[in-house]
Amino acid sequence: MLNGTWNNYAMPTYLLTNTDKATVILTVRKAFYTAYGSVQNVPLACAECAVALAPVILLYLLLQQYIIEGQLDSVSK
Repeated sequence: MLNGTWNNYAMPTYLLTNTDKATVILTVRKAFYTAYGSVQNVPLACAECAVALAPVILLYLLLQQYIIEGQLDSVSK
C-alpha cells in the first residue's frame, strides 16, 4: 500500500491541479523536465532524487534484519 501511494504517477497527474500537493514521483519528474521536454537543472534534479530515496533507504536500513530473516526463513522451508 505504501509503495502504491509513494510511486503513484497516473492518478495525481490527471487529478491534481495544485502542484503543492504533488507526489514524490511527480516532483522528481518536474525537476528533470520542463514543459518542452528538455532537462532543466541536472544537479537540482539529482539532489531531489536523493532526497526522495532517503526515506526508502532509511526504512530498509532500520528493517534490514527482519527482511534478511524473512528471506532466509522462506528458503529453508
